[in-house]
Amino acid sequence: MGLNAGPGAYTGAAMNRATHEPILSRSDAGGIATLTLNRPEARNSLNMALMEALSQALADLRADESVKAVILAAAGSAFCAGHDLKEMRANPGRAAYERVFAACSALMTAIVAAPGSRIAVDLAAQTVTAPDGTRYAFDIDPFPKHCLLNGLDELDYTLSQMDQIVKFERRYEAETPAMPCSNGTGSMTR
Repeated sequence: MGLNAGPGAYTGAAMNRATHEPILSRSDAGGIATLTLNRPEARNSLNMALMEALSQALADLRADESVKAVILAAAGSAFCAGHDLKEMRANPGRAAYERVFAACSALMTAIVAAPGSRIAVDLAAQTVTAPDGTRYAFDIDPFPKHCLLNGLDELDYTLSQMDQIVKFERRYEAETPAMPCSNGTGSMTR
C-alpha cells in the first residue's frame, strides 16, 4: 500500500462506493499527520478494507520522522460506529469473524503501542498535555463543552431544560390571545 507521493490517498486503499473517494486519506501540516476515515454513509464503521488501510498508514507514520503527532479524524457526523456489521453479516462464518477481530485487535494494539501515544486531555481546563509535560490550550464552543462534561446529547440537554420549557409554554399560553382556527369539524379551537 503506502502513500502516493506524499500525503493523500493510500495506494491500494479501497474506494468509498458512495463518494468515489478513498476510504482513508492523510494530510500533513507542521509535523502533524491527520488520517481521515471516509465512510460517512456507514458512520465510518471499520470494515476489513479500512482496518487494512489504517494499519498500513500507522506503519508508514512510524517510519516518518517528520511526523510528531497523529490525529484520527472522520468525515461526516460520526467518528466511528465500530465494526461494520453489514460486512460481518454478509460473511457469517467463524473464520470470517476471527479475521475481523484479529485485524481489529492488531490495529488497536498498533495504536496503543505507538511511541508517545499517551496524552492527557483536560476538557474542563481546555488543555492537552503531551508526554513531555508540554501543555497546549484549545478552544471549544461552550455548549458542546457543557454537553460533553455532563454526558449529554441534544435530547438529554433538551430534557434537562424541561422545567423551563413548561414554564415558557404556560406563560406563552397565558399571554398570547387565542387565535380562532377551524379544526375541520366546523367548531373553533384555540
